[in-house]
Amino acid sequence: MSIAPLRRKEDTLAAVRRPVQLMVKFWRNLMIGVLVSAFFLWLAFRDVNWPEFQSVLQNARWGYLPLIMVVYVGVLTTRAIRWYYLMDGRVRWWSVFHIHNIGFLINSTLPFRIGELARAYLISREQTGVSAWAVLSTILTERILDVLALVVILVLLLPFLPLEANVVTAGLLAGGVAVVAFGVLLASARKPAWIYALLNLILRFLPFLQRLKPVQLVDRVLDGLKPLTSRRGLLRIGFWSVIAWALAILEVWTLALLFPDWPQTTASYAGLALALVGASLSIVIPFTPAGVGPFEAAVIFALGVGGVPPELRATFAIVWHTGLVLFYGLWGVIGLMALGLSLGQVWRGAAVFGKQPIQET
Repeated sequence: MSIAPLRRKEDTLAAVRRPVQLMVKFWRNLMIGVLVSAFFLWLAFRDVNWPEFQSVLQNARWGYLPLIMVVYVGVLTTRAIRWYYLMDGRVRWWSVFHIHNIGFLINSTLPFRIGELARAYLISREQTGVSAWAVLSTILTERILDVLALVVILVLLLPFLPLEANVVTAGLLAGGVAVVAFGVLLASARKPAWIYALLNLILRFLPFLQRLKPVQLVDRVLDGLKPLTSRRGLLRIGFWSVIAWALAILEVWTLALLFPDWPQTTASYAGLALALVGASLSIVIPFTPAGVGPFEAAVIFALGVGGVPPELRATFAIVWHTGLVLFYGLWGVIGLMALGLSLGQVWRGAAVFGKQPIQET
């Protein structure tokens, strides 16, 4: 009896099972995300007086929105400039700006930081001379620089806020990890020979890893670290990192202008900077769509440390998060239109990229 019909039957069953498995996985992750979001939302708003919350919202001075929008644009622009220099200017500035905003759109609405894969896919699609893996190494550098910036902000806040010892310890630990990681990136970019020597040693003991083509992967990652090999590149990247985070602090301070009853104290404005740190670190919690729940809980906790009343900090957290999602959505859609893409195309391209093997050079 021929085995061809059996193989066709197995292929058919596999073709049927795969969509079912993907659907089950999607709904499982969605349910986990909803439960995680619900827990953090309960944690954040369990003590809020909702009539007072409504009163704070009704008294907001929405005339400050244009000023807030200008600061938001400044944050997006400076972060895109930093990424442009991280890629050594090999991709057109406007393409970098739009792709950066599309990544923010996806990250602000979907879990698991899928926007990073989308950015890598879109850059490699826009500029064939830049590999997606090289782009991912620039994004990794971005994240490490951001953690370093957050730890610096946290240290600067110590004289102004009564932070608990465990919060400070966690922040300093994260900073230590970021410093080590950035040191490894710098060493790898400036003296790549030691990476290849280490890789050869690993492959000698684990030869089965050859099928993953690790040498080609390292080639592409190091390609993305080229801007770190020059003093000029480091200074430019460092400068735009400082400007981007200074504007991010200005963003939350400006947003506080919406609320006429905001406490005019040093502690409350230090609490806003701490809220920026907390909101930025809340993304490490996976599953939650748009970061709903962890974001609000982190912001409300930070503002509480700054002595902001419960209803005011709850209103601030909701207005800030909603504004970010809408703002990133607007500029992400503008980016999609400018590049002639749909969100579905980007999603599919990122998904395909995530499953691609390393290609030979």
